[in-house]
Amino acid sequence: MKLNKDALTGINKRKLKMFLFFLLCSFLSWTISKLSDSYESNVKFKVVYTNLPDSLLLDPEVSPQLPAKVKASGFTYLGYAISAKPIALNLQSLKVNQGDYYLNDTEVRRQLNNALSGGITLIDVLENEHLVAAYQVDSKKIPVELDLDLNLAPNYFIQDGLKITPDSLVIKGPKQQLIKIDKAKTEPLRLQSVNQNFKREVAILPFDESFNNVEITKQVITVSGLVEKFSEKEFMVNIKPLHVPDGYELKMFPNRVKLVCKANVKQLKELDANDFDVFVDYATKEDTEGQTLYVEMGKDPEGVYSVRLLDNKVEFILEKQ
Repeated sequence: MKLNKDALTGINKRKLKMFLFFLLCSFLSWTISKLSDSYESNVKFKVVYTNLPDSLLLDPEVSPQLPAKVKASGFTYLGYAISAKPIALNLQSLKVNQGDYYLNDTEVRRQLNNALSGGITLIDVLENEHLVAAYQVDSKKIPVELDLDLNLAPNYFIQDGLKITPDSLVIKGPKQQLIKIDKAKTEPLRLQSVNQNFKREVAILPFDESFNNVEITKQVITVSGLVEKFSEKEFMVNIKPLHVPDGYELKMFPNRVKLVCKANVKQLKELDANDFDVFVDYATKEDTEGQTLYVEMGKDPEGVYSVRLLDNKVEFILEKQ
């Protein structure tokens, strides 16, 4: 009796499994049939904007949507629900009316038709005009302040100076916020024992949260330098007298001075004493009884690291010609 009962239970389980299997097949068949049919439905497309005029900024707190009535198969709706891509709207034809910015119905319909895939047919755009949450902005050019800690290896220097590209940036935003910003700061850059050319990208630090409506044109700048090893060379240079009274001659003792120039080896080989400008200015003489003038450097040759006078005073005699 027990055997017959177990056999009956096994038969009932098999029947239940077969029933559930055929029920699942029927459901899948019905679902596929329904998904193959076309339906009309109201949808809201996510929107991204392109070609925003330079004089405008978008409100970052607004996530634009575009309501429309479309026709598509169930499979298409399902695919859109799983991986919906935003619709790109070009704002080149943006219009303005009493401070409101918008695209008219005809322009939106044209762009939406071009953007939709072949499986979706646009029936209607469910708004008379598409309002764009934008506002008028001013612009301002501000310098970049580089946060740099640079240490060169001994006997090395940066040829032609450090280069920051760009060294200034344009910011856009409400005028009342722009007037409070006078520079753009960078993240810290630390370069130690540098003995070769370098080029680094440095990020611009974001502005304070109170300036959340200010947009900066560039988020990264480039810092670079040509690093050269320098050598030293001594030159004997004639001293030029300046502002000597008419009818007099200024005689100096000595009339030449020694200086030390630091530059790269190639440049030192090309330099001579005539490339340096050294002078005394008689107009700076304060003590009429004194017979000493200070020697000063004029213009240095371009690109040298440093020039140093080994003596900065001369004795003189003012003789009538």
